Amino acid sequence: MGGAPGALLRLIVETGSGGELHAGTISAISIILQSGMVEIGGSLFERLDGIDLGRLRRTWCALPGSTASELMAAALVALLQAQEMARTA
Repeated sequence: MGGAPGALLRLIVETGSGGELHAGTISAISIILQSGMVEIGGSLFERLDGIDLGRLRRTWCALPGSTASELMAAALVALLQAQEMARTA
């Protein structure tokens, strides 16, 4: 899937969240890609397409405490893992 920066931008732009090129969103996607907690591949595009990254970012930015990108990354991992569990059940 190309290099990490290219994959990172493609995951945002080529899904339904193309307008979400915000620092928090980019950081959150970068965190999950680097963590190895989700498998990078074509299905990740499909799974991210079903998540409203803008709404998720706005929710986490409104909460005090940890950085929004860390909270958003944790939420994304949970959502992606839940989708995977539902798909394989």
